[in-house]
Amino acid sequence: MSAKTKLLLIGPLPPPIGGVRVLFQQLVDDISTRDDINVQIINLPAQQGVSVTGLRELMHILGMTIWSIPKVDVVSLQPTARTTFTLGPIVWFLCRLFGKKCMFRKFGGVFEKDYERMPGIVRWLTRKTTLNMDLLLFETRVLVNYFGRLTTKPVVWYPNSRPLAMKGNGHGEDTAVPANPPKFIFLGHVKRTKGIQEIIDAAAQIDEPISIDIYGPIHDLDLEDIASFADCYKGVIPSQQVAATMQAYDVLLLPTYHTGEGYPGVILEAYCNGLPVITTEWNAIPEIVDDGSGILIQPKDTDALRQAMLKLIHNPAEVARLKAGAVKKAGEFSSEYWSNKFVEYVLDLAQQN
Repeated sequence: MSAKTKLLLIGPLPPPIGGVRVLFQQLVDDISTRDDINVQIINLPAQQGVSVTGLRELMHILGMTIWSIPKVDVVSLQPTARTTFTLGPIVWFLCRLFGKKCMFRKFGGVFEKDYERMPGIVRWLTRKTTLNMDLLLFETRVLVNYFGRLTTKPVVWYPNSRPLAMKGNGHGEDTAVPANPPKFIFLGHVKRTKGIQEIIDAAAQIDEPISIDIYGPIHDLDLEDIASFADCYKGVIPSQQVAATMQAYDVLLLPTYHTGEGYPGVILEAYCNGLPVITTEWNAIPEIVDDGSGILIQPKDTDALRQAMLKLIHNPAEVARLKAGAVKKAGEFSSEYWSNKFVEYVLDLAQQN
């Protein structure tokens, strides 16, 4: 039996719960039990910066990185937004120093904007180091095209993904025409830029019974805002209950205009549970939502949201059609498939050593 390939993953594990951390944990869980790869992890903590605690944590990360890289075959840096421009050059340098292959995976869909905001010297350093790693994985096709012009290294589309949930006879395959008006769900960070006010205003303008439930931690809202949706707010649910909760609903609402939106994980969660989505033409969202799996509207357009909701309330057959499209989309973003693809990349790099 051949020796296992040794992989060092550098990235952020929960807590706190967030899209980047959930995705990194998911990858760790998917590949840690394989018999062809040995995984070591350096966790990037939540608090980093100029505080004493932040500097102590940064020094610990650097020490662990220097200690670990010589002992592995491949290094995969999967940083948070805060650590991309600091850790990227360091990891690249250490991998070159010790003759190790390295790969860079960037979560989210707005890294090009972060890059453009950096001073010229930081952009130059990023091109010479982080973007000069042996393989670059980006979440959206926009980023693949953008950074593919800035490097000669392979740049690959590696999307957000989710485990396929079990429901009915497969994974969200209960796509029969609903007997009752569809039940809508919002699930995520309850904040203005996620379109919460638009949801509340649109619902108030619909003069017929409507079912909308809101789940998630509340941010940047005052008591008056919260009072406006108190009747439909259901609190925060543990991550392990997300699938079961979603399966009690028919349509996801996400009229977002959040700056950092890439491929929202909640949309993929919805697909995996057979739910289509009403969402916005914002950032890279149109890459994963089409007229077969959801309805796209303009950001901050309450009337368009209201009309989209009414369209589904009055047309159960359309709900069923979109549910079937959501199930089909789910297969494109299966975490099992993409985690296996990640291991393929790692093994291929290891063979190049």
